[in-house]
Order: sequence, then structure tokens, then C-alpha cells
Amino acid sequence: MYEAMIFWETAPIPDQPSWVVDFTKIWRGADKIVFSKTLASVSSTRTTLEREFNVKAIRQTKADTTHDLTVGGADLAAQAIGAGLVEEFHLFFWPLALGGGKPAVLGTGVSIFNNSVSDAPAAESSTFTTPSPPSE
Repeated sequence: MYEAMIFWETAPIPDQPSWVVDFTKIWRGADKIVFSKTLASVSSTRTTLEREFNVKAIRQTKADTTHDLTVGGADLAAQAIGAGLVEEFHLFFWPLALGGGKPAVLGTGVSIFNNSVSDAPAAESSTFTTPSPPSE
């Protein structure tokens, strides 16, 4: 995921649609934590590389911040949802298939689909809330 998202670090802004400019600015201004056991290093600014998904540390980061946190990638999202770290999530659907894909909420106990994703219109967005996180 990081190797694909790093594009936004140097993405050209001139003559781009406003949503591209907005996302590029958000990416560049965000503090990022990359969780990877295989990535040797990160090259984007404001980026930390972590080897393990440490629920306690993430919970503390979440408590210490005043803004929303985001999670990218199906595997990482599933871990965060399963650990009770996610209060709300947004899924965006585009009718495009690349490879086999990954279920977004596999193994989390969250069931959200009543119909086929292939029936969703282009760029449809849905918001879901999750139960309160488990107490420690």
C-alpha cells in the first residue's frame, strides 16, 4: 500500500482537478505511520515505519490527538476494526477490479453488505459505525 501511496508525495498539482489538489495537500501535511515487516525504509516526509501493529500504542495515539485518524488497506483496517480502534468507517466503491482484491472487513465480525458490491454505482460512499471498543 505504501509503495502505491508514495505517489502523492511528489504528485504534480498544476492543472489537476480540485480533489487531486486537496488529497495531495492532505497527504503531504499528514503524519503517517506505515506498518510493515518487510519494507526496508520510508521516503516520505512526516512518516514513521513500525514493524508491529501495537494496539496499545495506537489507542494512546488516538487518545492524544484532536483530529481524525485514517487507516488505509484492507489488512490494516481489519486489524484496527477487530481491535475496537475504529468508531466509524467510510467505504468508497468504484466499479474497477485490479487483481483478486481483499475483503475490507474480513475477520472483524462486522457485516455490512446486503447486496453485491458490483451493484454499487461509481464512487458511491457509505458510512458505517462500529460498536464501542472493548474495555481493557
